[in-house]
Amino acid sequence: MGQGSLCRVGSGTEKNLSTHAAVKTQSSARFVPMYAGSDYCGALVGPVVVLIGRDRPGPQLPEHGRRWIKQVSAEYPEGTGFMIVLRSEAPPPNDDTRVRVGQFLEECSRTAVAGAIVIEGEGFIAATLRAFFGAFALINYRFRLKIHASVREAALPLMKRIGRLEPNDASELALAIEELKAAYAAGTLVVAPSPAPRRA
Repeated sequence: MGQGSLCRVGSGTEKNLSTHAAVKTQSSARFVPMYAGSDYCGALVGPVVVLIGRDRPGPQLPEHGRRWIKQVSAEYPEGTGFMIVLRSEAPPPNDDTRVRVGQFLEECSRTAVAGAIVIEGEGFIAATLRAFFGAFALINYRFRLKIHASVREAALPLMKRIGRLEPNDASELALAIEELKAAYAAGTLVVAPSPAPRRA
């Protein structure tokens, strides 16, 4: 596989620390879970930060973006990206969503070279979500933001933009995201606890 294993995990700020052990039973460590809430879940898949949206994002979204993109960038200085996956059943965005997503994208823009938004499904809400993210795609970020209809459609151009030219890299990314989605939907996603702060 090109440029090393897709599942290399670094020692960044929010590794959530025994993540190797925590995800051993989760897709054979295809992804590293970072957060699982009622609004979305987040995970690291090699050089890609992945968010699976379920509801409007909470106020922690920009901070998650800052920490997670910093972590993958430290481990993969040759190139990183992110993917946000939303179902058409997700609620339409409001003003808070607009602000938080904008801040998340600004944080990713510090180092990411590729970004993908996946809107799964059809209908009015899906069209609303595409229009919402389409406005962000017009902003001149460091990365090129693309909107797709499926994870598999998004995986190959995202990985090529990062510099991962092997087709197997994109296939592994798509497989890991599908398994992440399944674990999140089933309520079986396990996030390792952060270590307790050291006493002075």
